[in-house]
Formats: sequence, C-alpha cells, structure tokens
Amino acid sequence: MNSTGSEPSGKEIDAFTDAIFRKVIVLRKDDELSNFVVASKLASRGMTAEALPTMQRLAPADRKGFVQAHIWMAQFLLTRDDPRDALALKHHLRIAVESPDVSAEMLAVAAKQAARVSNLRQALTLFARAAERNPTFQYELFDLAIATENEVIAESTATAAIPRLEKLLKGGKATIRDQIALGTFYLYKGKVDAAIETLQRAENQVGLTAEETAAVKRARSQMFCALFVDSQTFDGKWNGRIEYLNMAFHADPTNPYVAETIAKLSTLDGPEPPDALIAQLESFLVSGKATAITHVWLAESRIRRKEYRMAIQHLRQAIRREPMALFCHNNLAYALWLQDENVDEALKHAEIAASNAPNEPAFQDTLGVILMKLKRPTDAVKAFEDAIKVVSQANYHRHAAEAYTAIGMLELAKKHQALAAASEDK
Repeated sequence: MNSTGSEPSGKEIDAFTDAIFRKVIVLRKDDELSNFVVASKLASRGMTAEALPTMQRLAPADRKGFVQAHIWMAQFLLTRDDPRDALALKHHLRIAVESPDVSAEMLAVAAKQAARVSNLRQALTLFARAAERNPTFQYELFDLAIATENEVIAESTATAAIPRLEKLLKGGKATIRDQIALGTFYLYKGKVDAAIETLQRAENQVGLTAEETAAVKRARSQMFCALFVDSQTFDGKWNGRIEYLNMAFHADPTNPYVAETIAKLSTLDGPEPPDALIAQLESFLVSGKATAITHVWLAESRIRRKEYRMAIQHLRQAIRREPMALFCHNNLAYALWLQDENVDEALKHAEIAASNAPNEPAFQDTLGVILMKLKRPTDAVKAFEDAIKVVSQANYHRHAAEAYTAIGMLELAKKHQALAAASEDK
C-alpha cells in the first residue's frame, strides 16, 4: 500500500514499532523528529489512519510546523485527491517547497498550482528546481518558458535536454514522451529535418498504445502548424506554405489548433480572408490539388461572408477527406442549423463532434441549440450544462435559460439569465 493511503489497514503494530511508539510518546512527546519518524514508520506499514493525527499536529494547517511533516501532508493530500483539501494542500505545498529535501514531483505540483493562478515567475522557478532533480521535468519547464516568452530559459533548457535525449534514443531507452520532447527541442533550435524525422520515427514504432499514438500525432500536427506560421510573409500581400498546414491537418485532424490557425489567418486583412490566400486555394480546386484543408479554409471564408450554402458544401468535402475533423463536423452542424435545412444531418454531425470532444464547450453548445430546434429541450439542458462545466460564458447560460424555460423549470432559468448578465458585465 502507498505510505500515504487514506484508509486504516486494520493491522496490528509489531512489537518493535509499538515499543518505539510508546517510548517517544511517553518520554519525548515534544521531540518533533522522533514523533515524525514513528508516524512515518506507521504509515510505511499501511497504518496511515494511526499516523495522521501525529502528522497533523506536527504540520498544523494554519501555520508553519515541522517541514518534513508538511512534505508528508502534501503528499498525503495529493494521493487522497479530494477537492475539499485544496486550501490545506496549498498551505502544505508552500512550506514543503522551502525544503531542500522536497521531491521533484512535489515541486512540479507546486509549479503547476502557481501557473494556474498566473504566478508565472514562481512557476518557472519551481519547475527549474524540479528539472534539476529530475530531468524529465525539462519538458514542462520548456513549455512554460515558451508560453511566457522567456527565451533565456527556453534556450538553456533545450540545449541541456537534447544531448541527454539523444543518448536515450541511441540506447533504445527513449520513451514516446522523450521522443516527442526531442522533436520539439529540435524544432526550437531550427533543426527542422531532425524534428520531422524524430517524430515520424516515433509514430512508426510498433506496439504503441492508443494514447501514445494520439500524443505523437498531435505533436506532429503542432510541429507542422508551427512551420506553417513561420512560413508566412507579408510583403505587400500574404504568402505562406499551405502544404505545412495540410500536413498538420492530415497528421491529426482532431487538433483544434489547426482550426484556430485558419480562423486567425482568415481575418488578416480585416473581416475578409486575404485575397491572395483565397485565390491560391481556389486555384487548387481548378487544378485538382484540393485537399481537406483547402475546403476547410474556403468554408471558413464563406462562413465569414455568411455564404452558408457554399460553406456547407466545402465542409462536406473536408469531412469526406478527413472523417475525424471534429471542428468540421461542428461547423457543418452549425451552418446547417443557420440555414434551417436538414436538421437531422446537423444533429448527426453535432453528436459526432460533442461525443468525441466532451471538453470542447462550443461543440456542446452547438449540440444544444440543434436539440432545441428539434424540440428536445430536456436533452438540450444537458448539452448546455456540459458546456458551462468547462467555461462559464454568457451565451451558454442564455441558451440554458431558454432550455429550462421550455421544460417549465423557471427558477433555474432565472438563475442562468442572471449568470448570463453577470458574465456580460465582466
């Protein structure tokens, strides 16, 4: 059993532990180290419930106590994984990370908590300490450095990581995570061919789990997206290597960043997509070079021009080429709903998107509005609530209010209307 398991084992204390325990309690009850050693011994034997009162006394929840006990309490609460422990965990972690004995894993947890509340400088410091103890945390450190545009830390982390990862790869000991990281570091250092080769080799490995395969596909897709963004020029008119975006889409058609990239580029010259981009895409249709991404982008441009019938045709073509392009399913469902035609087809595509991406609130919202169109408000309520669980947004609350009104739950409808108004005021 894990030494920080939360359930008592029902085992008897052995004579040796019992003797030490009684001696410490009777003769040296104020000795923090002795009490900690005995409590740790109990926990290590699966008797966490018996050890917990001593640890809580040594590491009080309202002030600093014995540091090693705070470390133990932080690990115990992490293992228990109860949302009600959030404040206590924050307290114990804050004290635990002051110790030179704290583990890399605990430093990483504290770093993630700091990043979650936008304390990015502390998060970088804690991840750097974690990476010193365990080099695998170089990956999180690098990602955060990139996100915060800290080129110094990003450069030093990539430089330090590459030789270690190359050695692991050469010795056949590199995990999929290691290989993804190596490809990412290569790309950052401008070694594009090495990055492409590394990630392609990772994807071609035999015996990958479904999770590992998905991770490599997403990494390759992100890499090609980055190459596409870097390929753009704006010397009087837009230019870019669309083949990279096509590779990104083909590598992982479920990658939402591809859709985000298209949406951003569609507004480079204002509300309309760049003329040069549209001309290049349409030339692909004429020459027979059209790919899924060609149709996705043209659909985006048609939607922005409110030419929904044309957008619908392009989205159908995109899905024929990439059946798991979830944002295409969602956009097609939405366009069909806007056109008020073939609502059953709209529902089919909305369900595909929402069921395969349950944490994508826009997909749940689309499903909800289509269910409302089909006069199924009870089912729509669940879709809107699923969207709100991910993010509280005025539109989602407004839609939920309409659904609750339709089924006669007026008090809940009023609450969602109030939440919609509050969200708009922020």
